[in-house]
Amino acid sequence: MRTARQILSPPRFLQMVALAALLLAGIAPPGHAQADKPALVAYQSADEAIRAIDKAAADAVRAEEDYRAEKRACYRKFLTTACLDAATSRRRATLSALRSIEVGAKSWLRKDRADRRDQALAQRRMEDERDTREREGEVKAREAAIERKRLASEERQRQAPPPAAAVPDTEAQRLKSEPRLRERTPLPAPQ
Repeated sequence: MRTARQILSPPRFLQMVALAALLLAGIAPPGHAQADKPALVAYQSADEAIRAIDKAAADAVRAEEDYRAEKRACYRKFLTTACLDAATSRRRATLSALRSIEVGAKSWLRKDRADRRDQALAQRRMEDERDTREREGEVKAREAAIERKRLASEERQRQAPPPAAAVPDTEAQRLKSEPRLRERTPLPAPQ
């Protein structure tokens, strides 16, 4: 076991400070793999991406089975802990690679779904604009037809002969036309 003096010896302390600075800067120290985002694999279809996800899941199950078998074999060895650590390390590396494949495929599926949705929305928007233009054209045509009818009606009224001159209604004419009134009211004497 190391003593505190060995752990914090000047060279070791400087290494730890340098490692901390690199980690804070987001740079992987030499000999350590930097965890990058999984690359977006260009799948040809959604079925291909789904097959990749299914294959990664099957490989993960197989990796777990292999790990359990290695673990059982490690207990028969003299250096059990070192063997278990190596098996765990291999399992972790395999699952990490499979996880990146799965994440990449799911990311591609999400992007594909979003692209399809955007295309459908754009197509629907174009159809709505076309329908709006058609409706506006129909409204303008209806308004023009109404205006034409109004102008034609005004023209007919202008060209029609004037109505017959109104005959003045006198009391006598009214009494002649209405028999009941004649019976009740005597006709005035002609002058």
